[in-house]
Amino acid sequence: MRVRGYRLFELLAWPAVVWCALEVAIRTGTGTWEGLPATLLLGACAAGTITAGRMRQAAIAVSNRE
Repeated sequence: MRVRGYRLFELLAWPAVVWCALEVAIRTGTGTWEGLPATLLLGACAAGTITAGRMRQAAIAVSNRE
């Protein structure tokens, strides 16, 4: 059950990462800098969620083997 929960969090975080990457590219291309720090922070949080979820899934897999 826990592994499925981490997968769900990762599934929800991926669209945020993609959206933030697109928004950063558009803001950079158009020279619109307002809101860029918030977008970068949101993208970093989403990427951190994906990373932490994968690390936790790996740790659970190791503990289940023992």
